Parts: sequence; C-alpha cells; structure tokens
Amino acid sequence: MSRIKSPLKQSVIRDAISEKIHQSPENNLADRMKVVIEKHFPIENRYRELARLTSVGSGSWRQFQNGKQRPTMQMIEECCQIFPQYTLWIVTGIDDKNLVQQCLDD
Repeated sequence: MSRIKSPLKQSVIRDAISEKIHQSPENNLADRMKVVIEKHFPIENRYRELARLTSVGSGSWRQFQNGKQRPTMQMIEECCQIFPQYTLWIVTGIDDKNLVQQCLDD
C-alpha cells in the first residue's frame, strides 16, 4: 500500500533539503565538482589524467578548475560517469546516503 505525501509534508522536506544545500560551503555544482576533482587527482597530473579519462581536453579542465570557465555539460556528465557515487551530490548538493538512484523504465 503506497502512501501519498501531503503538500505540507512535501514542502517541509523541500525546505529541509534547501537549507542543507545552502549550509554547504560547496553550494553550487561547479564548486562540488572541483572538490571531487581535487580529492581524487593529485595536482601534478590532474589535467592530463582528466583529459585521458574523458573526451575533454586538459586545457578546458585547467580553465574550469582555475575558475576561468564554467563546467560544460560534457564535463559534468563525464565527471559523474567517473564518480557515480557522487553524482547526486555533485548535481544537487544532497548527500543523503540512504537515497537510491534509479533510471526510468520504459
């Protein structure tokens, strides 16, 4: 038997998620991507390794990491493919480990 959430309950949940996102110092997608990249790639080979693992050139990764370029859709998609465990957090800022991600079935 499925439970239907009331609009009030959904509003409370939405507000709690919004508050959690805004409390994080990494409060936008680009900042969260940079955190993941900095954690997993040593500075000396960072851009070369990212270029090797993706279809994005090392210069573009460098420009993004240095704040001179916003992440492209390709960068976001490929970063999430390399680090699927961080996809929800990168894209939304939500870090609830109990949420299960799934695709839509046809």
